[in-house]
Amino acid sequence: MKELNNPPKIEFADSKTFEFGEIQITFSKPVFHGKDSRLGYVLEVCVDDGKNRFVYTSDVEGATHDDQIAFIIESDPDLVFMDGPMTYQPRIFGSKLLEKSIESISRLIEGTRVKEIILDHHLARDLKWRTKIDQIFKKAEEHGVKVKSAAEFGGLKEELLEAKRKELYGH
Repeated sequence: MKELNNPPKIEFADSKTFEFGEIQITFSKPVFHGKDSRLGYVLEVCVDDGKNRFVYTSDVEGATHDDQIAFIIESDPDLVFMDGPMTYQPRIFGSKLLEKSIESISRLIEGTRVKEIILDHHLARDLKWRTKIDQIFKKAEEHGVKVKSAAEFGGLKEELLEAKRKELYGH
């Protein structure tokens, strides 16, 4: 346990690639945590085993900025796990950001080899999330791409407990 408390070296991952045998793990440059820098920055990550590429976006709220989606497209993934737009807070997120997110995800569908996109996190807080991003589902269908929630990807029924907070907890 002592080794975990005192690692021999701490290395920042920003914009770097690390290799572990046949596996490459590439990190994006810091991108906005959401729509602007107010919440800080996050890193997106691509894991490539030489056969498949997986991208995890962290908390980019549907990739509303070009640099957020650029890393994903440049990674040319087979599978993307992405937090979707904040459709449950239209006053904060707004229709322009939702449109930008839909445009970004459409660019991902059209411009990469992606076969499956898991959209979750913010979307799981909205009972009507599917209808609010129906353009993404249509685009995905045109290109043979599957779009799922994390629950669906895991073979589970969607519960959307956060979206049912008031009903479940009375506040």
